[in-house]
Amino acid sequence: MNKCFLSFFVGAFAVLGYSQNSQASFPDSSSCHLYASKDDVGTEDISVELPSQDMESSTASLEAPQAAIEFSSKSLFRKSQPAAVPPSPVSSAPAPAPAPVSAPCTSQENLYTLKGDVGVNYTYMKLSPHDVHSSTGNLGGAQASIEFLPRKFLYEGATFLWRTGTLHSIDSKSTNIEDYDTQVRFGYVNTDFDRLRFVGFSGLGWRYIAHLLKSPGVDPLALNYNEVYIPVGFLVDYRICDCFSFGLNGVWMPEIYSTVNYVPLDNGRWITQCKLANYQVELPLVGYFNYKKITFSLEGRPFFQFWQDGKTLASTSTGLKLGLPRNNYYMGGCMLNFGASF
Repeated sequence: MNKCFLSFFVGAFAVLGYSQNSQASFPDSSSCHLYASKDDVGTEDISVELPSQDMESSTASLEAPQAAIEFSSKSLFRKSQPAAVPPSPVSSAPAPAPAPVSAPCTSQENLYTLKGDVGVNYTYMKLSPHDVHSSTGNLGGAQASIEFLPRKFLYEGATFLWRTGTLHSIDSKSTNIEDYDTQVRFGYVNTDFDRLRFVGFSGLGWRYIAHLLKSPGVDPLALNYNEVYIPVGFLVDYRICDCFSFGLNGVWMPEIYSTVNYVPLDNGRWITQCKLANYQVELPLVGYFNYKKITFSLEGRPFFQFWQDGKTLASTSTGLKLGLPRNNYYMGGCMLNFGASF
């Protein structure tokens, strides 16, 4: 409060004194100094400097005292302002790390180690014996498989397939077919490529095909073919995403030993010519879904297979050949499998 009164009296004194001598001129170096006791005011001395040049009007002459008053009031109140509060220190503790974001599953994470499948199949078959009318028909059955597929190591697998049906020819003959096929496989798994798995394998296979020939007015004729072969093939699987993959499977099945059992002739068994041009091609399409730690799959697998039974090589003691012809099988269809991977 004392500061405000002091500023007011200083300004009033300067105005009154200067207005009485407005026509007078100040010396060049003249100045007016006003002093206030520090004990009374609590601040330093206050000086008001007047310009040395002549003032042309009383109105213009008031600017210097007013500026001095403003300056003095500012200087008086400068120390009364509260001290600035220093900013609070910033904590040096590191910021919490963001929650980890799971990366998209790669092929290495999605590939299973042990997989089992069961399912059903449909086959359209055309049977063409050499120099005999062909017969066609539909077959159905089931299949199962189990595979050990480490990420990069020895591959092991076993497959089993069964199908049955009746074929008809244009000469009113029919043939009931029972087809059993099983394989044991060993190979190598390669998963060096992103989302792509390649398996090369070989092993041992056995096939049993039973024919029951029926002709009008003739007793049925049973022919049972047993054939041992060596499967040589590959399995390619490309994982498009976590829930779908497609692939290409191929296997060549050359026979190494084959016989036929001719039931009417005292169940005699004859060796047949081994055929090498046996093969199968598959296009598996697989969908996946997870439950707990198990990956389940639903697979559709279109396929085409070509198979041959060789003609008989045996003959009677008189040199008469048995004369069973070569059989060609053309098979196309689809397998539907349900599987689980661990």
